Amino acid sequence: ATVRATLRVASGSPIEQIQKAAQALEPDLDRSESFVTLVQAQLDPAGRHLTYVDAGHGNGFFLTSDGALTPLVSGGIPLCGFQVEGYQASHFTFAPGDAFVLYSDGVPDARPDLDLTPPALATYLQGMDSAAAMVERLVSLTATDQPPVDDVTVLVLRCLT
Repeated sequence: ATVRATLRVASGSPIEQIQKAAQALEPDLDRSESFVTLVQAQLDPAGRHLTYVDAGHGNGFFLTSDGALTPLVSGGIPLCGFQVEGYQASHFTFAPGDAFVLYSDGVPDARPDLDLTPPALATYLQGMDSAAAMVERLVSLTATDQPPVDDVTVLVLRCLT
């Protein structure tokens, strides 16, 4: 919640927002010897353009309407008590039917018996006609009889037209 609030008040491009958040959170992260992975993105809906920074998260990909998969471009280490610089922005322009898929590490961790790598996840998403259907499909892959070992979070942005 603290990281999200910090990012909400940080202005500028995604890379500037990450750098500002890293600087503001540095004392807390250093003191607690912890870190935060995240993807900060900015969408230009009119231009169908997404600019993003991957700060150590890595769990995501772009899926084009013809099934081509492009992994996230890693742009730096997680936010932590000693790194403020070194993040890089990456870009993607959507065409109709393209999707941006992000998920927590709880998705592959939930079912170690399944191949839940990005190429396999992309295969599971073939033929889905909405972002909601894609989210439901990925979440359903994590279902087991046991309580989850980690959070299962999925976000999908899909270009319709």
